[in-house]
Amino acid sequence: MKNHTANFYIRILLVSVLVYFCFVKPVSGYSTDGLNEAESPYETHTICHVLLEPLQPGKSISTILMKQCGTSSQLTLVGLNTTYLIANFYDNTNYGTELIYYYGSSMCSSSISYGVSQVSASVDNRISSGSGYSGCNNIYVYDLPNYAGDSASCFANCSSFGALNDRVSSWKVTN
Repeated sequence: MKNHTANFYIRILLVSVLVYFCFVKPVSGYSTDGLNEAESPYETHTICHVLLEPLQPGKSISTILMKQCGTSSQLTLVGLNTTYLIANFYDNTNYGTELIYYYGSSMCSSSISYGVSQVSASVDNRISSGSGYSGCNNIYVYDLPNYAGDSASCFANCSSFGALNDRVSSWKVTN
């Protein structure tokens, strides 16, 4: 009788392990909502949060004040009293797989805007959708650094950059 009971518990344990590895998905550091079928929820990727200075008079590039990157979309810019989310960009159309979040010390207005003349190598030619926030109602994306080459624009919610999907190298947001 002892062997029968031991075998029963061993079988339960083996079935439990099998169920776990076949059906339970581990936390991967980002939301799996909106994943494309080709993406695996087991993959992790780096997400960056960048704090920008607004464009200064006569300048076309926002200075990067702080940058934090990691494998979790829960990263925050610590030690700052007031920041505004101004834009975020995604690796896929329809806001799939976040890549990078940009913050500013001020909201966009008629006199305040932001611009990045060359996105980081980790997101260059990967951006396919994005959103503007905090009064940054117009998004302009460019194929080449320094706001050159083909361009596309849209209002605050761009589910796709059309022909510029996976080609964005620089961007601006304005009120």
